[in-house]
Amino acid sequence: MISSISAPWLQADMLEAARIQRGRRVLAIGSGYDAALMAELIGPAGHVSTLDISPAVTERATRFLSATGYDHVYVSPPTPSSRPPVGSGRRLRRHGDHRRHLEPALDRRPG
Repeated sequence: MISSISAPWLQADMLEAARIQRGRRVLAIGSGYDAALMAELIGPAGHVSTLDISPAVTERATRFLSATGYDHVYVSPPTPSSRPPVGSGRRLRRHGDHRRHLEPALDRRPG
């Protein structure tokens, strides 16, 4: 999926396709506006974990989500293993062992 804040129709289509339900746990790749939208859909009984490879993005997301009352959204700070190798052009590569990156992010969330 690709998301763009400049295309709200695309965000709405993606969220509808994801079939996010109230009270569920959701993982958002990319820490931004989508995490807040997902938090609205799951409600206060649910939980959103979000991660990004950019420390600047995660710091900003943490600050704004907290300031706007999204306490049930956890922003996972990037780790050395979540950063792309130097020279990779920051492309996402699909590989079979994606859980080794996602599970540590979920394990770091509070509660």
